[in-house]
Amino acid sequence: MKMAKEKKIELVLSANNCPWDERSSKEYQPYAESDRKISDAKLVDMFKESENFPKERIYTFISEADIPEENIKKGDKDYWHPNPLGNAYIAMVILKQVFGIEFNPEKYIETNGMGYKYPEY
Repeated sequence: MKMAKEKKIELVLSANNCPWDERSSKEYQPYAESDRKISDAKLVDMFKESENFPKERIYTFISEADIPEENIKKGDKDYWHPNPLGNAYIAMVILKQVFGIEFNPEKYIETNGMGYKYPEY
């Protein structure tokens, strides 16, 4: 961070997104709080921002293996890793907070397969 400051480079850090299941969300809360205390960089508080994402639509992956550290068993819904729509919601937050760019994740997913790209859509 010292070198970035000397070169006047703005650092941007992002917290993890808030997992869908309440147990994991509560377990991750102390890490999110810790992220908020970092003062040498701009923080995109994805944990807080993602609380309002349409979780039932973005956490659709089914785990192909047991992931004990994330309390996921093979065949369970993977409530930590968002699908492409979820990643578009994450991009929306970062684009807005870091670059001031408006981005519509729903429209992006709808039109991306048609060959449209930002800012044409």
